Amino acid sequence: KGAVEVDAKTRTNIRIARHPVAENIPLDINGIIKWGRGGKSIGFDGLRITIAQIPVVMDGTVDLTPEGPHTDSLYAAIEEFPLEEFLKHVPKAIIPQIKKIQTNTRISAESRICGTYDPVGGIFPSADIKIRIPHSHISIEGKKEKIKDLHLDAQLHYRPDAPDSTRLEINEMLIDGDGILLDAGGKITSLMGDPH
Repeated sequence: KGAVEVDAKTRTNIRIARHPVAENIPLDINGIIKWGRGGKSIGFDGLRITIAQIPVVMDGTVDLTPEGPHTDSLYAAIEEFPLEEFLKHVPKAIIPQIKKIQTNTRISAESRICGTYDPVGGIFPSADIKIRIPHSHISIEGKKEKIKDLHLDAQLHYRPDAPDSTRLEINEMLIDGDGILLDAGGKITSLMGDPH
């Protein structure tokens, strides 16, 4: 068994299929990474990764098994971050109006994962995911239309081995803007079976 404390700062680019998604973004890594069982497990103790102003915190252990990575409990959270700061790192080629977006939107999410990940064998872990966007607004400089109030509080409970238990809970979803008003809430159950 062993552990290493990480404290690193750098800048990086994110590309998907050779196309830039974010450029020259700051990347900070702080926390403790542990390994054990002959190098067959890796653990995270308050590991904090901040990329493009998005802070991600991880706690838990992942076992490297022949069937694939397995965890009894892995916690990962995206701490509340300002969307506008992240958008500054997105190339204009992807969103031409990117520099004109004005918003005070802040987003946070957290998840708890349990199980084995083997995409080839069609095996996926169960997960509980929460996402929250406090009341905020979005506008584009020079445009009259805007979203005056945006709010989301939702949870997804994913159970691949029990389809009838997989459900989406929307505690509140509000989009109030020029020409649009969506105010919703409720539950969608049996997402992998017969949704209702």
